[in-house]
Amino acid sequence: MLKKSLKVAAIAMTLVFVFGIGFKALSQGPRSIPGVNADDKFPKGCVSCHTVVDGKDHKVSTIVKAIADAVTPELLAKAQASSPEGLTLKGKHPKVPTTEVPKKCMMCHSKTSKTAPAFSRLMHTIHLTGATNMFMSTFQGECGHCHKYDKATGDWNLCNGTE
Repeated sequence: MLKKSLKVAAIAMTLVFVFGIGFKALSQGPRSIPGVNADDKFPKGCVSCHTVVDGKDHKVSTIVKAIADAVTPELLAKAQASSPEGLTLKGKHPKVPTTEVPKKCMMCHSKTSKTAPAFSRLMHTIHLTGATNMFMSTFQGECGHCHKYDKATGDWNLCNGTE
C-alpha cells in the first residue's frame, strides 16, 4: 500500500514539474507586494490612484459628482449586488463632499448599513469584477494598492487621503 502511494505521489510530482507549474513557481520567487517587499507607488490608497490619467479625470470627487446625476447600468448592477438584502438602489448617489477618502465614504457605507452597500463589499465588487475593469487590467488587482501593511503591528489598513 505504501509503495503504491509513493508511486502515485511520484507520478503527480512529475506531472506538476513536466507541465511547468512547479519550476515556474520556484523560479519566480515571492511576488512583489507594495509596501511590503516592493515600492508603494500608491501610498495614499484611493486618492493616489484616482487622479487625472491621460487627460481622463478618475478623481473620487469627479466620480461622485457624475453618479449624483445617474449611475451607469454596469456600476448600478455591481452596487446592487453589494447591497444589503432587501435594499433597492435608486440609480443615483446622494450629493456629498469628498474630503477624506475613504473615511467619509464609510460614514454611510458602514458594514452594518441598511441604506447603502458596505464599503468593502462595494469596492471589492467594483475593482475586482467586470470584463473592462481598469483595476484588474492596469493594476493586476493588487491588494496592496488599497490595503496598507503596518510592519510594526502586522495589521492591514485602508489609508485615508484628500484629493
